[in-house]
Amino acid sequence: MSRISRDELYIFVAFAFSQRSTCARRDVGCVLVDDRGHVLATGYNGVASGAPHCKGGKLCPGANAESGKSLDQCYATHAEQNALLQCADVYKIHTAYCTAFPCVHCLKLLKNTGCERIVYSEGYPNDCASDVWDREIRHLPLEEIEEMRQVHGETVIKPTDEKDCSWPMCDCLDEHGVCPHIDLIDG
Repeated sequence: MSRISRDELYIFVAFAFSQRSTCARRDVGCVLVDDRGHVLATGYNGVASGAPHCKGGKLCPGANAESGKSLDQCYATHAEQNALLQCADVYKIHTAYCTAFPCVHCLKLLKNTGCERIVYSEGYPNDCASDVWDREIRHLPLEEIEEMRQVHGETVIKPTDEKDCSWPMCDCLDEHGVCPHIDLIDG
């Protein structure tokens, strides 16, 4: 029997949290774990608690800006910032799993913690951000982890073609807890 790696597991968890985003620009999730792989905190991007959501609500002035631009006009708090706010001891952070590479501001915040590595799935359009981080970085593109091996046997989960679904984590489960947009394939 084989298991998915911690990096695969936590990037999927980050994608699950990204589905809670209230930001109209982008869905981003973050999971902070310690050196033993225990989750310390999670976060997703969105407006402050109690404020109207940009998704399905009133758009903030930065809602239509290009990704990585006009950050000062966007009302959302970044996923990494929200996770750091939830973390009881930031010096225990070993790895930050982010659906998108952190912006330069989030990198500076993470650098002032115990975080030694960042695992991310999607790039970020700000080249100078990677210059700030001088610790380990692992790019784990979603295409590489879409085929996730389950613990029992060699069953593979992968999205079917041409479905309107927010794979890898969607909220369209049927009464048995199965996403109709996923094919289970033996072998």
